[in-house]
Amino acid sequence: MKLVRVSKAQTATYGVLLQGDIPFAVTLERPWLDNQPNVSCIPAGRYVCSRVQSPTFGNTFEVTNVPGRSHILFHKGNTEDDSEGCILVGEAFNPVLGKPGITQSGALSGIFQVAQGLLDRIFPDPEKKAAAQLELVKLQQSGELAVLAAASDLAKAQMAVNQEEAKNPSLFISGWRPAVGWICCLSLAYQFVLKPLGTFVAAWAGHPIPELPGLDNTLWELLFGMLGLGGLRTVEKIKGVAAK
Repeated sequence: MKLVRVSKAQTATYGVLLQGDIPFAVTLERPWLDNQPNVSCIPAGRYVCSRVQSPTFGNTFEVTNVPGRSHILFHKGNTEDDSEGCILVGEAFNPVLGKPGITQSGALSGIFQVAQGLLDRIFPDPEKKAAAQLELVKLQQSGELAVLAAASDLAKAQMAVNQEEAKNPSLFISGWRPAVGWICCLSLAYQFVLKPLGTFVAAWAGHPIPELPGLDNTLWELLFGMLGLGGLRTVEKIKGVAAK
């Protein structure tokens, strides 16, 4: 694995991780400040990376044999403030809260670690494991893991927004989501209970009525989105079973 630093700014160092010739992630490090601990990126060179279990970041890799430095980890983060000399790994370069940074870091690293752990169990043969790891990198590069990571980040962000809205003392802010939910419930009751029952009763009483207007599938999309089930559609598309 190779880390190619593509830009060295005053506030941060930006790079790309390569598996062979295939880029599969972007990196963010502290700027170069003469290899000072906690505030500088590490010197360029060839290092051995060892898998470690970090109390904070879980299963990850440590860069060893760095002159004058220790505990240099690959881990999640968004801006240089999240690093004390370590290497942050993400999916893309994007501004974060007005600062240059990387995004989709937590979800990407979590998914990639799970996949790597599965490869360790399934492929004890080093050659087969290496081939499977290359396929994993290609999958990540093709964007399918990025889609899952983006869906996960979006769901987490939406949950945080929902919680903050529910705490607001204003009924217009805290009450709009329940109001939409009740509208959905009443609409479903009309579509599947009141409409067919009313048509049947009217016909049974000898007073048939014209066909009542119905609701389209947009209601389901709205309801599933509120319930947090919209991500299932993404999974279906990745598996190739979703309708076009």
